[in-house]
Amino acid sequence: MICLRWRSCLGSFLGILILGCAGCVSGGESRDPEEPVAEIQVRGSISEGKGEDGPPPLDLEGFHQILSNDQTYSIAYSTEDSLIPVNEMFSLRVYVMEPDSGGRAMDGITLSMDARMPDHRHGMNTLPRVESSEDGGFEVSGMMFHMPGRWELTFDVNRRGITERAQVDVHLE
Repeated sequence: MICLRWRSCLGSFLGILILGCAGCVSGGESRDPEEPVAEIQVRGSISEGKGEDGPPPLDLEGFHQILSNDQTYSIAYSTEDSLIPVNEMFSLRVYVMEPDSGGRAMDGITLSMDARMPDHRHGMNTLPRVESSEDGGFEVSGMMFHMPGRWELTFDVNRRGITERAQVDVHLE
């Protein structure tokens, strides 16, 4: 009986905590809990097996690179400045490639992004916006880490209705 009450109280507490933080604003656009995490835009069409006439390889100097969880995609990302500021808006430049593509951006995909603090069990107070660019990459604006600590960036790549995630820890001091 005590165990059931404890779970009920914990569930109520977590619900209040989540609802209470859903409308927190620390600058920038406030996050509506009913809206999706990020606006997703599709670019290009799905094209199989690009040959020599495909897009030129990207210059990824200064970019961080990670693989998606099933290693289907290689994701390169970079910030405007080398350091991400605390409690200030920043943007990311992101490219999604097949690992063996020689650094060529993929067509026919969508990207959504978010960030959260796993140790604190909350996310950002702002809503990131993802827009495709002419060179095959994505510009992600509206990002803000409102406090120092460990943040987890998540990149969700969708192709033909299948989403695969990549994530990376970012430590802010």
